[in-house]
Amino acid sequence: MNSAARVYAGYLVSRNLAIALMLLAAWVTGARQALSGLTVFAALVQFLDMGLDAAEGRIALDRALWR
Repeated sequence: MNSAARVYAGYLVSRNLAIALMLLAAWVTGARQALSGLTVFAALVQFLDMGLDAAEGRIALDRALWR
C-alpha cells in the first residue's frame, strides 16, 4: 500500500467513524427521527462513494485496501 492509499483510507475511516458515532448516539438516546435521518445520510454517503470510485477508476485502490 502506498502513501496515497493510506491517506485515502485514513480519510474514509475518520469520516465513517464520525457517522457511526452519531448513529450510535442517536440510537442510545432514543432520538428516532435523528436516527432515521442519519441512516439515510450514511447510506447516501456510501452510494456517493461507490459512484465516485467507479467514475474516477478508484476500484483498484479500494481492492488494494482490503488485501
